[in-house]
Amino acid sequence: MKKIESVKSMQAFNGNYTVFRTTDGLRGIADRQGNVVYGPTANRQHIAYLWGTLFEILTIKPFQRQQIDVATGVIIDKCLQYPGLGTDIVYKENHLEGVCDVNYQTIIEPIYKSIYVIQGYYWAQSQDDKWGAIDAKGEVHLPFEYDDVVSASVNEKKDDIVVAKDGKYFRIDTNGNTISKQYDYLRPSTEAGYAIIRNEIGLAIIDKEEQIITQTHYQEDYRRNYYPDWLFYWCTAEHIAFAEEVEEGIYGIMTAQGKVVSEPKISHVMHSNLRDVIIIRDEESTLEGAIRSNGEIVLPVEYKTIWPRKMFNVMMVMQADKYGLIDGNGKTILPIEYDNISISNERGLAEIAVSKDGEAYFINEKGERVSVN
Repeated sequence: MKKIESVKSMQAFNGNYTVFRTTDGLRGIADRQGNVVYGPTANRQHIAYLWGTLFEILTIKPFQRQQIDVATGVIIDKCLQYPGLGTDIVYKENHLEGVCDVNYQTIIEPIYKSIYVIQGYYWAQSQDDKWGAIDAKGEVHLPFEYDDVVSASVNEKKDDIVVAKDGKYFRIDTNGNTISKQYDYLRPSTEAGYAIIRNEIGLAIIDKEEQIITQTHYQEDYRRNYYPDWLFYWCTAEHIAFAEEVEEGIYGIMTAQGKVVSEPKISHVMHSNLRDVIIIRDEESTLEGAIRSNGEIVLPVEYKTIWPRKMFNVMMVMQADKYGLIDGNGKTILPIEYDNISISNERGLAEIAVSKDGEAYFINEKGERVSVN
């Protein structure tokens, strides 16, 4: 990066490109040879990697969102959302969503409120709020007759879909065949087959045969956009975080069979996706820590922020505005002394972008400097 003047920090490379920031607060995009392909410009600008060769450019004042394909240098008019099926892309235009190909030519017109990729199809919400499934060519696969569709999360079962119709939730296969009972409330099953339902008593856990194995009196509604502010939810693939008192919101942890392994004493519990590591937060101090499902402390509650990286079983931590890297067992990989740390999925811990004492460079997990050119 010696070709770029006054580099203060940079992100880990995504493919052949990195986002950098200068000492003047200007941001830009450069390739592995240190050639600037965009910028540096606008000290009120944020640049974020999307996927492939796509980056998003967000200008704060005046507010403007653009996207650039750095392979061509072309600023894209469509607001690209996320990868679709194959190489296609879901995009937004005039607050509605559609699908385009790799050359940004429209395949599915932007006439839907939302589009999600679920089980090999585009699940789309029509303007009258009904959900249906569309194939990669834009042909309707399942009719627009569902009131809701629930996408599975990373630790949940992927071979069926939870939908709602006429006030009831149930599971279907990709051909629309019903494969479960109907419930007032149903969340996707975990890989082990456990699912959360709501019945006349409250929230309960069922097994893969749909038999109730744990029953509670909680009646809290599912709130999609407020995870993890539920009173009863998965914090690992086999464990539930639960609140003993609604008013207090103090959480404990139980197994899917209802055995309490950690008594309610935590004010906030978050899924980390690491191997039996759960991120917790003290709401009063807003500091974070990490525990195992049995309550064993992995990290004390003394970090400003913890970012888990499941792919590498590590946590980036922030303390007193400095960053470090800790593994899933609580062992320090990189000390908390860096001004910035960034890890890409491509090179992982073999090529970590860091900045320290006004210098930006790349190191491996041993702290040794490495070349990226």
